[in-house]
Amino acid sequence: MATAAPTEEEIVSVSREISEGGGTALPLVLDVADEDSVASGFEKVGAELGPVTILVNNAGTPGVPLPVAATKPADWRGVFEVNVTGAFLCAREALPVRASTNWGRIVNVSSAVARHPMAGMAAYSASKAALDQLTRVLALEGAPYNIATTGVYPGVVDTR
Repeated sequence: MATAAPTEEEIVSVSREISEGGGTALPLVLDVADEDSVASGFEKVGAELGPVTILVNNAGTPGVPLPVAATKPADWRGVFEVNVTGAFLCAREALPVRASTNWGRIVNVSSAVARHPMAGMAAYSASKAALDQLTRVLALEGAPYNIATTGVYPGVVDTR
């Protein structure tokens, strides 16, 4: 299994937990919003573990909880870069390899706010709605290659 996080501290902690549970993990410091970082990460996984067969797009950020009128465009873009662009970039790397083998799975971690938005959470709510649409498109495009794409909606989770 490969695991990724934006900082070494975060990913070492996750990898340690997996090891303590009897598993093994390839830790990657990865910025899902950066095309080169994602491509490099997939290349490393391919070289060390083989091609990705199951991709879980779990990276996400709620951003700064503010009303729309007080939200800075840079903050808005930052949320979309992680929550939507990150999933897009990772899926884009995984799809060609999976299509060539005629099997794969993609799981996108969404949120209830995609369907039931909250005041003060415009960027997060809109980004998760966009992720839901990306999930549907990936399901349509992957179906001919036996690549199933699913969205999951966990409840409130302490992510740190």
